[in-house]
Amino acid sequence: MGPNAYSLVIEEGWPTANGSQVLGRHENPFTVSHALRTLPNLDSWTMEPPRRSTKDPLTIKFDRVFDRELLQRGIVVSDVGGHQIPGAISIENFEQAWVFTPTNAWRSEHVRIVVDTSLEDVAGNNFRELLDHSVNTIASSLTHKIVSLELKPSPAHNKANKVN
Repeated sequence: MGPNAYSLVIEEGWPTANGSQVLGRHENPFTVSHALRTLPNLDSWTMEPPRRSTKDPLTIKFDRVFDRELLQRGIVVSDVGGHQIPGAISIENFEQAWVFTPTNAWRSEHVRIVVDTSLEDVAGNNFRELLDHSVNTIASSLTHKIVSLELKPSPAHNKANKVN
């Protein structure tokens, strides 16, 4: 193993909780990266807009790993009027990509991505403060960050504008 690679080992012989069996050996290898001491920043995210009039997914790629459970509820897609757009969320690429597939076809030219500022990366940093901040640090009071995203033209729009 390299200098940042470790393994948690539990040797065999430990009894189960009810004492009915003896457990075998278990090993869980893991790596440790450098300390992450910067706030998350929406400018470092890559947003891949879908095409209008389709059910193509909207994908956001992150510059860091985020908490999987918080990603399920920490990012919301809404229309320009602020109404949440229904759809399914999947977390991909080892918690470094968020994919939203709408229930219905995209209708407008723009959508809003609303991010809860309590969304944490795996180091415990959120958009308001670092996990290991100084006691004198004043946390941001913002509860949400909002990005307006322009959707790509619909496939029918592309065909109408195609020159033969």
